[in-house]
Amino acid sequence: MLMKGQLGKPLPEKLEEAREIIKKHFEEFAPEELAVSWSGGKDSTLVLYLVREIYPDIKTIFNNTGVEYPQTLKFINRLKQEWSLNLIVTKPEINFWECVERWGFPKTRYEKGRGHQRPKCCYHLKEEPTVRAIQEYGVKGLFVGITAAESWYRMLSAGRWGFCGYVKSWGVCRIRPILLFREEEVLHLSKEWHIPLSDVYTLGRRNGCLPCTGFRDWEKVLSAANPRLYKFIKDKQELVPVAPLFSP
Repeated sequence: MLMKGQLGKPLPEKLEEAREIIKKHFEEFAPEELAVSWSGGKDSTLVLYLVREIYPDIKTIFNNTGVEYPQTLKFINRLKQEWSLNLIVTKPEINFWECVERWGFPKTRYEKGRGHQRPKCCYHLKEEPTVRAIQEYGVKGLFVGITAAESWYRMLSAGRWGFCGYVKSWGVCRIRPILLFREEEVLHLSKEWHIPLSDVYTLGRRNGCLPCTGFRDWEKVLSAANPRLYKFIKDKQELVPVAPLFSP
């Protein structure tokens, strides 16, 4: 079980542990049974870099939600070429705007007293396509760029599941090699190892769906990134209700 105090470990110790976790799962599974879930963000890009130290041809799954930042798509295509990635691109069966019409705009998921709940669009745009890819390509172990320090919910989840947890509904072991890393440590390694970062980080600290209204600072981020889309959503919110939260 992960304890909060473990986040204070020296970075070299965390890095050694991350590499051991990755190596262990390459001993447990065949290389073709493993994949990296890659969003184009700094955390999953670091995980991809570390996994490719062992197996450069690792399956790399990118969920194109259809509402990605242009900077993210440009970055995905850039690294696909530069790193010769074995890239699998998934797409949702229903798009973001269909989700809005059915369930409204996503509501902030972290609210005091409510616990952690996901908007339905997260399931339809991200989780469901990932599960389809896992099943289609026979993936048994999925490396993800989750870090415990990112939120209180992820801290609690880390305490419960640790570096690896079997997700029954997905039929896969989710492996979190950089679970203990802090944001500044990820950025430090990216700079030291010359790992590229998406230009999306010139707009803010997050990488996700462009029109997402499910995080606290969405108005500040979107109004700077795309003022026209921000105005469109603000106008549309007057006509479409806020989405109920979804927790399977």
